[in-house]
Amino acid sequence: MKHYEGGKPMKQYCPVCGCEQEVLLIQKEETYPVKGEAITITATVCVCATCGEEIMTFDYDDDNLRKAYAKYRSTHGLLQPDEIKTIREQYGVSQVTFARIIGVGDKTIARYENGSLQDEAINNLIMLAQDPKNFSLLLDKNEHLIAHDEVKRLRETLGRVKVFAVWSNTQSDYTYNFGKETEYLMYA
Repeated sequence: MKHYEGGKPMKQYCPVCGCEQEVLLIQKEETYPVKGEAITITATVCVCATCGEEIMTFDYDDDNLRKAYAKYRSTHGLLQPDEIKTIREQYGVSQVTFARIIGVGDKTIARYENGSLQDEAINNLIMLAQDPKNFSLLLDKNEHLIAHDEVKRLRETLGRVKVFAVWSNTQSDYTYNFGKETEYLMYA
């Protein structure tokens, strides 16, 4: 049990006591419905130190839901938010540009990077976009949705990856990190 957060006693309004009370943070098993499936996690819950009543807190409830989503993603082979961000950042593009290139709504990637749960089809599309060849095909298809200068920059970046792939003669040498591949080409 945790009684303090950040060195200070935590207080919350307790509906049973009718006033602010110190709260305890406890860990307990809770089950959340995620896409019709029961997902059980070890949740952090606030409990009134005086009467023992569980007290709803948005911060901990949001964290618990994020844990349930993370477990669901892991169970179903879906990308985690930080993995989606890493894939997007390997190309050095904004969330909106990445969304336009892969053909989804402008705010879709921002939602997924912030923890919303993606469906399997979008997840697979993002996974495929991790490969520069697939990303290049999507860029060709949707370049009319991107600023001309950005398309040019991306083609130059993708060109360096293609040169590296031809030079190394194996796809297994891809690290999907343009900075490292560019450095490797410069020093090879």
